[in-house]
Amino acid sequence: MVSSPKSIDVESPTQLGLDPALSAAGLNVAASLAIGEYDALVPASWKSQELLPNASSVIVLGSGGDRFYWTARQARPGSQHPVDEHCEALVTHAAERLSAAGFTAYPAFYWERKAQDRGKPGEFADFVALARAAGLGETSRLGLLLHPRYGPWFAIRALLLSERPTPAAVNLGVEAADRYDPCPSCSAPCVAACPGNAVSHSDVFFAERCAQTRHELAGCANRCAARLACPEGEEYRYAAEALSHHMTSHFRTGET
Repeated sequence: MVSSPKSIDVESPTQLGLDPALSAAGLNVAASLAIGEYDALVPASWKSQELLPNASSVIVLGSGGDRFYWTARQARPGSQHPVDEHCEALVTHAAERLSAAGFTAYPAFYWERKAQDRGKPGEFADFVALARAAGLGETSRLGLLLHPRYGPWFAIRALLLSERPTPAAVNLGVEAADRYDPCPSCSAPCVAACPGNAVSHSDVFFAERCAQTRHELAGCANRCAARLACPEGEEYRYAAEALSHHMTSHFRTGET
């Protein structure tokens, strides 16, 4: 097992002043970015001036472990996109509560494409880059962001742009010298576990090899042996049903 940083104090949505219902449902990870940091990482159509001109901060919201999957399934039985729909409802409600308290807020989601001009294709924002900038993890050999507590069993779900200032870059309580980056000192069981050779010791993830292997090998369609081999966050591994859902559900799309 790779050792974690000396001090981890992960912020929850509640600690950042958001609706406790988010954490209770499994949207249990949050971190904030200064508006300038956010604007530097997103396309023009996602800039704060386009979405919420008076925004002073952006909160990145995610789910660690699979609790959010189960609460979403219970809340949205029969839905093709239970996780996304439940996320949208909860985060939109959180934005409404912030706005009612006098701080206008704007929710945004990873599946959205935003366009400045009608008739032109919209663009996605890089939620992984935003989460990394907010201190929620480091890029791994798996091509996934590794969270200090949840390892690869973590997903970035939404953003909240808000007029309410929030403290930025204090989310992990880790000194720069102790920055969480476990891959360099890990024996990399994920490399040996991947049947498609998509994971490498050179820290390059071969997405095309992964996609081809998932198409050709039935065992890779709804589970990831490399992800399951990662020693980080073992106690938070997704149950088989949750992992299968995340690997096989169709990508939700939305133009705004």
